[in-house]
This record gives sequence, structure tokens and C-alpha cells, in this order.
Amino acid sequence: MTSKLKPKVDNRKDIKMKLNKASAQNKKPKAVSQSLFKGKKSDSILRKLKEKQPSDSESGEKSSLTPEKQAIQLLKAQLEEVKKDYLYLKADFENYKKNTFKEKSDLIKYGGQSLVSSLADEVLDDFERAFQSSSQTQSLEGFKDGMRLIHAKFSKILKQFGVVIVDPTGRPFDPQYHEALSRQQSDGVPEGHVIVALKKAYKLYDRLIRPAQVIVSTGKPNKNKSSSLTEDRGKRPLTRSSSEADK
Repeated sequence: MTSKLKPKVDNRKDIKMKLNKASAQNKKPKAVSQSLFKGKKSDSILRKLKEKQPSDSESGEKSSLTPEKQAIQLLKAQLEEVKKDYLYLKADFENYKKNTFKEKSDLIKYGGQSLVSSLADEVLDDFERAFQSSSQTQSLEGFKDGMRLIHAKFSKILKQFGVVIVDPTGRPFDPQYHEALSRQQSDGVPEGHVIVALKKAYKLYDRLIRPAQVIVSTGKPNKNKSSSLTEDRGKRPLTRSSSEADK
């Protein structure tokens, strides 16, 4: 009997499949998708990570980093960048608080510098000159005129800095702006109005800085009381009664 020859098996396909499988296993792992980390900072961090990772030629070994490890390294690098930015912002804010506190303290301490300078130039120097000239031969009227001029300058400077002088004479009494020292009867001033201001009120813009000290009118004297007293006196007998005499 003639023996049947088995057909030769073509193993070229199997060998090719095995080679493709081996080459697929030796491929490098895919890089981490950058779509999850957007922005200029993420790009710079990825660039730094690529620079830090050794190349195949230098290390002689293939990279063994998995996508998960690359993502963790990227998150760590981003955390370091955010920490640095936070520390910088914290330091800047501390400096800002110190500067603001110093500016506020200087404003409270030296806020009246311009007012003092104006008073020294316009008022105090005039007072000194007036006192020096008073020792010389000078009339009283001339000295009074000089004082009036200094007073006008002083009032003008206060007005420039927002100080308002309020004279409440003849106005209705207001407990928010007036301090009543006494009450008097007055023929010319109605009841509840200020007769005279012993001290005027001072306001800084819209804020009251000193109330006025005033005397308030109680109105005209009551004539009915005086007339009733005279009538009672007229009705009384001029001579004493017998009973009063016996006593």
C-alpha cells in the first residue's frame, strides 16, 4: 500500500502572528492624555516631566511608567506649582496689610498737617507781629483792626478745611445741636427759641464737632398773673378786724 503523505502545514502565518504579538508587547506605554490637564501651566509641567524622564538611549532601558503613574506625577507637579503660588499670594497679602495699617496710622497722626501749616503761616505769625507792635506807640483802634483781620483769616482757613461756624441766635432750640444752660423770659424772642448763644456750634462738613451753649426763651412775661395780684391786693381791707385786733 502506498502510504498517504500528509500535506505540509504552512507555519508562516503562525510565525508572523507571534512576531506581531511580541512587538506589540515591547511597545512603549501610551502617554497620558493631555486633554484632562488643560492650560499653559499643565503644558509647562508636562514639558518638565518629559525633560526629567531619561530617554531610551541614555538609560538603555525602556520606560516602565504606566499612564496612571504619569498622571500621579503630573498631579504632584501641579500641586507644587499651586503651593508656590499660594505662598507668594500669602506673602503679598501680608505686606499689603502692613502697608495699609501704616498708611492709616500716618493718616491719623499727620492728618492735620496742612491745617497746622496754614494756621502757622496766616494766623500765628500775624499774632506775633501784633504783639510786637503793641509794645510800640499804637492806637487802640488800630490794634482792634489788626485783631479783626486775624480773626477773618482764621475763619477763612477753617472754612477751607470744611469747618462751619453756626450761630443759633434767634433760631428754634434743637437738642441735637444746642445745649441749654438756662431759660429766660423775652419780649422779642418767641418761646422755645434761642435768646443768645454763649458758645457757637462748630461742624466739620456734615458732622457736629461741638454743640452750641445757649439760653432759651420762655416767651413773654405773663401779665395776667401780675394783674390778678394787684386786684387781690385792692380787695383786701385796709383796717384790721376786731378779732385780729384782739389777737
